[in-house]
Amino acid sequence: MLIIILLLSMQSLTACFKGSKQKDRIADYGEYGSDFAIELARSYPYRSPGSSQEREASLLITAELESLGYQVQVQEFSYTDSAGVTKQSQNIICRLDGIGFIKLDEDGKETSEIVREKWVVIGAHYDVPVTGPDYTVSEAPPAENGVVESPYSSSGQTANVEITEAVEETAEDEDGLEENVVDDLDNSPWQMEKKMPIPVSYRTYDGINNNASGVGCVISIAKEMLSDLPGYDTTFVFFGAGADNYAGARAYLENLSPLEHSKLEAMYNIEAIFAGDKVYAHAGTNSVKIGNQKDYHLRRKLYEATDVFYKYRLNTNNAYSLYTNQSGLKVDAGKGGTSIFSEWTAKASDHTPFDLAGIPVVYFESAEYNINDITELGIESRNPNFSSTGGKISSTPFDSSAYLTALFKSMAESNARSDFFLTPSPSPTNTDPPLAEHTDNEGNNVTSTTAIPMKELPRLEKRINSTAFIIIKSLQRGPAGFTFGRR
Repeated sequence: MLIIILLLSMQSLTACFKGSKQKDRIADYGEYGSDFAIELARSYPYRSPGSSQEREASLLITAELESLGYQVQVQEFSYTDSAGVTKQSQNIICRLDGIGFIKLDEDGKETSEIVREKWVVIGAHYDVPVTGPDYTVSEAPPAENGVVESPYSSSGQTANVEITEAVEETAEDEDGLEENVVDDLDNSPWQMEKKMPIPVSYRTYDGINNNASGVGCVISIAKEMLSDLPGYDTTFVFFGAGADNYAGARAYLENLSPLEHSKLEAMYNIEAIFAGDKVYAHAGTNSVKIGNQKDYHLRRKLYEATDVFYKYRLNTNNAYSLYTNQSGLKVDAGKGGTSIFSEWTAKASDHTPFDLAGIPVVYFESAEYNINDITELGIESRNPNFSSTGGKISSTPFDSSAYLTALFKSMAESNARSDFFLTPSPSPTNTDPPLAEHTDNEGNNVTSTTAIPMKELPRLEKRINSTAFIIIKSLQRGPAGFTFGRR
C-alpha cells in the first residue's frame, strides 16, 4: 500500500511539474505570425510602392484581418515620389477597443472611475524598395543599365536596386569555380562547415526581413489581443509606400483630427526584426535633449517595453534579448548642440512623422549598434555571411526568406552540435515533454501534440512572438495612479 501511495504521489508531482512548465511558456503564440510573414513575402516579393504587387499584398492583409473578425478600413492616398511621379497606395487600418484603466485613490485602492480616453497606434509598412516584373514606365522613369534608384535603404540613405530577370545565374567563388545559384534555395540544405552560397541578384529576394517580419508581428498582436485585451484603444495600421519617404505614415497622421492627435498616447513601429544580430527598441529623437539629458515623458513607453522584457525574463525563458542603443557616441541631434546617442535612434522609418509631431514612439528593429561612428549606423549584422554588403541585409539580395531561413537553421544546428560536445554531462531528456496549452478566442483550452522548448523555436517565430508579447503587455500598463482594468 505504501508503494502505491508513493507512486501516486510521484505522478501527482510530475503532473504539477508539467503544469508549471506550461505556465512558463511565455509568448507561446505558435507559427501564426511567422507563417503569415512568409506567405506575404513569397506571394508578393516585389511589392514596391504604388505597384500592382503592393495592392495585391494589401488585399492579402485585409482578408486576414477580416478572418480574425476585424472591420477593416482601406485608406487610399496619392503622393509624389522623389522622382516627381504621382503614385497611388493604401493603408490598411483596423481598431480594437481597450478596457481602460481604473483610477486609484490615495491609499492605492481601486475607485469606480475608469479612464479610456487615450489610444495608441501599432504599425508596420508592408511594401519593399525593390521593384520586380510589375515595374512599368508609367510608374517611374525607366532604369538605366538595369539599375534604378530607390529612395530607401536600411540606413536611410539612397540605395541602388537592381532589376533582374528571373533566370538562373552563376556566381564565382573564391577558388574561381562556378556554382549554380538555384531558384529555390530551400532545396539546398547547407552546413556551416560549407561555404554558404551568396545571392548575387534579387531573384530570390522577397523582403522577409524588411518588412514582412514586422507585418507578421503586428498581425500576431492583432490576433492575440482579441483574447488578451489592451488597456488602451488600439489602432493597427499597415502602412503603404513606406519605402517612399514613409508616405503611408504621413498620410495617416495628416488625416487625424486635432482631437485624435491630442489623445494619441504613443506609436509603436515594428520593422525588420528577423535578420539583424540583435532586437532593439528605441525612443524617438523628440525625447533627446542637449548633452546627456532626456525627456522622460517621451521615453516612458520605451521603459515600459523594457520593463516587460525583464519582468517576464524573456532572455532566460525564450532566449530572446531586447536591447536599447547604448553606443554612447556624441552626435548632433538637431537640438542646438551634441547629444548622447543612447536609447534612441537616428534612423528614419514609419515612426518618423509621429516623432516629428511630438508623439512618443517606440521603434523595434534588428540591427547592431555596437558602432564606433555614426556612419556605421546602417549595419544590421556582423555575421561574415553578410560581409559582401558591409553587414546590411535590408534592400539587398540577402533579404530572402529562403536564404535567411537556411542560414539561421544551419547556424542553430551548428550551435546545437557545439553545445552537445561542450557539455560533459548532459541533462537527461524527457521523452514525454509537456504539452503546449493555450486558450483560443472563445476561452477553450487548446493543446498541441508536442511542445518544442521556447529557446529552440525558429528565429523568425521566436522574434515575432516575443516582440508581440512585449507590446501586448506594455499596453496593459497605464498612467501613474491607475491600474489595468481587467474584465
